Amino acid sequence: MKKARIKVTFAGFEDATAIALAQLGQSDKVIMRDCHLTQGQIAYRMRRAKDALRMKEGFRQSWRNGTSPICARIKDDILAVLRAETQRTLPGKIVHVLPKGSKEK
Repeated sequence: MKKARIKVTFAGFEDATAIALAQLGQSDKVIMRDCHLTQGQIAYRMRRAKDALRMKEGFRQSWRNGTSPICARIKDDILAVLRAETQRTLPGKIVHVLPKGSKEK
């Protein structure tokens, strides 16, 4: 018996959500949890979407490389907030351990 070809149109909620989460750099684990898809189903949808959009790199790779338009928009929107948060919280947490016998200048 021949198996029927799977038709993915990305009009459905799970398919569209899987691609949206991948565009945000989310892992298969997150996509499996949120979309109730298997790893094979996720890989198939990522490949079909990448081919349909004629992308050179995958969704998550373009997120990691900072080359996706979504990544650029999010970075522009939130970079100042994250920088301020880092400057407010991190300096107080840094402790410089001096070698024994040395004095702080």
